[in-house]
Amino acid sequence: MATDWCAVAPLDYRDIQLDVELPFELAPNILFDRSPDWFEEETLAESMSSHQLRDLQNAEFALLYRFKANSLDDADPQWQGENTRTVHDRALETLQLVNTALWLAKPSSLNYPIIVTFDESVRPCVLAELQRAVGTSGSTQGIHEPQAQII
Repeated sequence: MATDWCAVAPLDYRDIQLDVELPFELAPNILFDRSPDWFEEETLAESMSSHQLRDLQNAEFALLYRFKANSLDDADPQWQGENTRTVHDRALETLQLVNTALWLAKPSSLNYPIIVTFDESVRPCVLAELQRAVGTSGSTQGIHEPQAQII
């Protein structure tokens, strides 16, 4: 049976003025919401650098992408390209595209410094993967560098 996964991109932006009720659904399976409460959990400190932990804990809001899969390495069933793409690759790309769409709608410094992908049935103790990401600025936009594998 498929597991419920969630990729969370904590937003690095302090001046968000909201006139909407949260969570706000941007598209199917994609939410703009307050950062999850478990970002404050001490168990995260054991599996992240102090910089990564600060990125999580300082974020008031986050983009969330929910999906089902047996594992993060499952092939993306909607992908029709030549090379295989995983459901996790799709989650990361979706969050990048949402961030870009938000910037196109209103240019700002809104970005996410990391993406945390986790199995929702075991959160917050088990993080499936931690990704370092580059936001909308810089020449390396879109590059994700795995920093830790925590299982």
